[in-house]
Amino acid sequence: MNRFPTTDSKKRLAIVMLAPSSLEGAGYSLLQAALQQHTMRLSDCFVGFISRDATYSLDFKSSDVEECMAQLKEDLNKFQPYCVLYLGETVLKAVRVFHSIGTYRGVS
Repeated sequence: MNRFPTTDSKKRLAIVMLAPSSLEGAGYSLLQAALQQHTMRLSDCFVGFISRDATYSLDFKSSDVEECMAQLKEDLNKFQPYCVLYLGETVLKAVRVFHSIGTYRGVS
């Protein structure tokens, strides 16, 4: 399910999202535009997921999330990224960052 780069990029960026369905819609277009500003494409990056289904109230102890997180950890160890970009509050919680997204935006 996780996707390794299909190009030989030296930047070694890993992007972690909620689920494969995150690769659709306005958020996906925004991500593509941001990468293009830095002469990158999504195919240059490792793209990982914490779940198979996009549910914003995930049970982090569910077998789906536990399996996906184990696979993500294994795949990130193989890829050896220079930087990991975690997208969204649910993903931050899954990787055990317990601040709200507002904290990162400067909103209390």
